[in-house]
Amino acid sequence: MVLRGLIVAGLAAAGLASAAPQPLAIGHSVRGRPIVAYERGDRSAPATLVVGVIHGSEPAGLAVISRLRRMPLPPHVHLWLVPTVNPDGLAAGTRQNAQGLNINRDFMKLETPEGQAFAKLWNDYDPHVGYDLHTSDGSSHGYYLT
Repeated sequence: MVLRGLIVAGLAAAGLASAAPQPLAIGHSVRGRPIVAYERGDRSAPATLVVGVIHGSEPAGLAVISRLRRMPLPPHVHLWLVPTVNPDGLAAGTRQNAQGLNINRDFMKLETPEGQAFAKLWNDYDPHVGYDLHTSDGSSHGYYLT
């Protein structure tokens, strides 16, 4: 059993094991809920960042993140997975965060702690591609910059 643990630890250190990714706290919401990211795959490959939920009323992206956290990855794939950038909105089922701001429109002024956490992750790890997952019921939303 000890030998197996050492082998798995060695493979994980070399980036060869498919161990479950550990959460990295990247910030906190207005109400203090943690915002976490998970890194998976080949760290020498260009990074792809995937955000499951930025609008709390659009939770379908959580299933995508859950699947990406568990599935085997092909070679040369490097993922950063963020289940939600808006944990307060997700808990309340609202589009906006607890300040009533749309985080998806906060990437210029960075007035929200959630937007600041996301921007720091992006700047620190410099992904080559980013996916911000959304769902829609066909309704129209006004787009206002904060």
